[in-house]
Amino acid sequence: MNNITVEGVTFVLLILGFISGVWWRVEGRIKEETKEARDAAAKASGDAMEAAAKAAVRAEVNSQMIAEHRLHVAETYMTKQGLREVRDEIITAVAGIKADFKHLNERLDRLHDAPPKRIRST
Repeated sequence: MNNITVEGVTFVLLILGFISGVWWRVEGRIKEETKEARDAAAKASGDAMEAAAKAAVRAEVNSQMIAEHRLHVAETYMTKQGLREVRDEIITAVAGIKADFKHLNERLDRLHDAPPKRIRST
């Protein structure tokens, strides 16, 4: 049993070589996939940074547009207080017209009941 033959050593070396070859291929594949994953992560990170920069630019543009719109609204539209003042003026004017209209009937009656006397000149 203690006979070490060339065939036995060759067989063991063949098995070890096969296992080493398989291990070497697996290790190479792992390194390749790791490199691809790192490259993909770096690309995704770069894409994310680019997307974030674009989003920041869009946010700045939108913020500027909102500020311009607020200025336009402040210049163009009336405030609630201004609207209340105008409404109160209109209501006061309508109330005055209503009062004048109520007294119009009395004025017409007085005009019809007592016509002014004409003075004749010769």
